[in-house]
Amino acid sequence: MRTIKIDVNVPKWAKYIAQDKDGKWFFYSSMPELGKYGWESGGIDVDCQFIADGNLTNDWKESLVKL
Repeated sequence: MRTIKIDVNVPKWAKYIAQDKDGKWFFYSSMPELGKYGWESGGIDVDCQFIADGNLTNDWKESLVKL
């Protein structure tokens, strides 16, 4: 299990958090799908919100966390 520390208020609708290949972190209202360069919300009824820039990591594909 990984621990992620980001000082941010989590919106009530947020169900997932993940980092894209470029280091940006996002909240998602439903489980995103893995894309070539990052996580994709996959639908028009899915909320997605930028959180912060983070350190680039080689394992961004493993960053998805259910909140």
